[in-house]
Amino acid sequence: TPERVEEIFAGANIWGRLCETRHPPKNYVRLAKMDIDETDCGPLLECTTGALGDEALQMLLISTQRTNLELCITYAVKKAALGYIKRACQGSMQVSKDQCILMQKEIAKWFPHTGVYGMTSSQ
Repeated sequence: TPERVEEIFAGANIWGRLCETRHPPKNYVRLAKMDIDETDCGPLLECTTGALGDEALQMLLISTQRTNLELCITYAVKKAALGYIKRACQGSMQVSKDQCILMQKEIAKWFPHTGVYGMTSSQ
C-alpha cells in the first residue's frame, strides 16, 4: 500500500541519506498508478521541471506539455511575470507600454506552440 511505502521510506531515512550525497536530489515524487491511462502526471512534471536548474531546459520540458496548460501558466508567471511585478511594486521600474510588451514576450516564451501577434516595441 502507499502508506506502507511511505513508512518504509521514512523509517530507512532514505531521503536523509540521499541528501547527504555529493550531488543531493532537489526533490522527489512518488510514482503511484503510473500504469493507468488517466493518471495525473502533473506532480511528476512539476517536480521534474523544478529539478531542472537551467531555465532553457525548463522551457524545453514545458514546451512539450501542450496538454498541461496549468504547468505552462505556472512557470510563465513564476519565471517571467513575477520579476516585472516585484520591480513595479518596489517602484524600481516604471510600467510603460514598452515594459508591458517585454513582459508579454517573456511570458510568451513559455508557450512556444502558440503564435504571438501584434506586439511591437519602439526599442
